[in-house]
Amino acid sequence: AGFIGDVTAGFRLADSQLQRLLTGLNLTIGASGAITVDRVNLRTITTNAIQIRGSGTMVLRSSVVEGNGREGVRVRSAGMQIIDSRITSNGSLDPEDPRSGFVAEGGRGQRIELWNTTVDGNRQHGIDLDDWQGVFELHGSTVSGNRADGLRANGAERIVFEEVEVARNLSAGARLSATTSEVWTTNFDNNVGAGLIIDGGFPSVDMSHFTGNGLELHNVAGG
Repeated sequence: AGFIGDVTAGFRLADSQLQRLLTGLNLTIGASGAITVDRVNLRTITTNAIQIRGSGTMVLRSSVVEGNGREGVRVRSAGMQIIDSRITSNGSLDPEDPRSGFVAEGGRGQRIELWNTTVDGNRQHGIDLDDWQGVFELHGSTVSGNRADGLRANGAERIVFEEVEVARNLSAGARLSATTSEVWTTNFDNNVGAGLIIDGGFPSVDMSHFTGNGLELHNVAGG
């Protein structure tokens, strides 16, 4: 059944593979808890490869989350860093109910960061933050070829893109609603919908490129 339980202090998983399980990592992290996952492959898991909840933090590094039935990674109120990893081709368990690569919920006062990470080819959105209330940052990462939006957020505290490639998603590249957003040196390339849709909030877009798709602004004060 994978790894299930509570982490109140520290837990580290390294140089391992989790495959063909009902669940992968399904953990609750206490306020002082910390989970580190290094060089782990999580593939062909029936439900979520990683599901974490609580008020602690998890670091996922140099790992692959691929071909899992529901969301590759699901975060409920915890903090997370994903570094040098790939979240790909998740969410195909039920063709009538496709799922996203990465989903986060809750998280007021928390932070999620992706560094040098690829989120691609997932059956619904690449990154779904519609219910995330904290900060979410993408640095040096790629969000591409997802079946719906590359990234979507509604009501997050702040969303940051810095040197990100957002390409060939089958709906919008990124859809940001009612959030403060900072977009730096990011390329939006040939997404089927708009490259970037901003609805409300307080956006800033600097030194970014739009190729084969545009920028849409709705309900932006002074826009």
